[in-house]
Amino acid sequence: MTSFVARCAIAAPRAAAYAWHARPGAFERLTPPKDAVRLVEDSGGIEDGARKVLAIGPLGIRWTAVHDQHVAGHRFRDVQQRGPFRRFEHTHTFLDDGPANSILVDAIEYELPVGKLGELVAGRAIRAKLEAMFAHRHRVTRHDVELAAREPPGTTSLWIDGRDAESRRVQVVWAFLSTLGWRAVRSTRGAERDAFDAIVRVQPDSAVIEGAGGRESASLSDLADSSLAELHRTLRRFEAAAR
Repeated sequence: MTSFVARCAIAAPRAAAYAWHARPGAFERLTPPKDAVRLVEDSGGIEDGARKVLAIGPLGIRWTAVHDQHVAGHRFRDVQQRGPFRRFEHTHTFLDDGPANSILVDAIEYELPVGKLGELVAGRAIRAKLEAMFAHRHRVTRHDVELAAREPPGTTSLWIDGRDAESRRVQVVWAFLSTLGWRAVRSTRGAERDAFDAIVRVQPDSAVIEGAGGRESASLSDLADSSLAELHRTLRRFEAAAR
C-alpha cells in the first residue's frame, strides 16, 4: 500500500472550504483541463453512498468511486469500486487553522495492479501525476474559496447558454460559478430559461450577461483564474444594477 498526502492552506473558514466541495461542479472544476476525464454519472453529492462514474482516456476506461465516512463540514472519502487501481481510497479532511483560516488535507492510499511489479514499473509516474494533479486542485480550491470569502456570490439565478461555444468552455464557466455559490444551470434549450433571472451567453472569447439589469460583457479570451474572477465581479455589478 502506498500513501500520498497533500495539504492546502486556505484563507477562509473551514465551513467555506467544505461548502465549495459539496456544491455541484466541484469535480469538473478540480479536473486539470488537459486530463481526458469525463464525468459519466454523478449521484448523491459527497455524502455516504454517493457515486461517481468516470470515463478516462481516449478509450473511456470506467472508474467508479463510492463515497463514505462523510462528516458534514469535516470529512468525506471516495473509494474505488471499479477502476485501474487494485485499491484507491481518497480522504478529504477540513481542519480549522484559527478562526478565519483552514487547511484541506487530501490523503490517498492506493495499490497498483500486479503489486510490487506495478509499483516498480509505474510507481514514480503515478506519484508525479498525483503531485501535478493536486498542485492544480489546490490552486483552484484556494483561489475560488478565498474569492468567495472576499466577494460573496449574489442571489441572481443564472441560465448558462452554451450554444455558441465549445462544451469544455461552457463546463468550466458553469463549474466555476456553481461551486462559487451562484445558482447556475447549463442548457442549450430555450423553453425553461424564463425561470432564471439572467442569461450568461458563453462565447468563444467572452461571456455576455443579459437580464433585467441590462447587458454586461466579460472577456474570456482564456479560462485562467483571473478571467473567471472578472466574470464573477461582472455578475456582481450586473446584479447591483438590477436592484
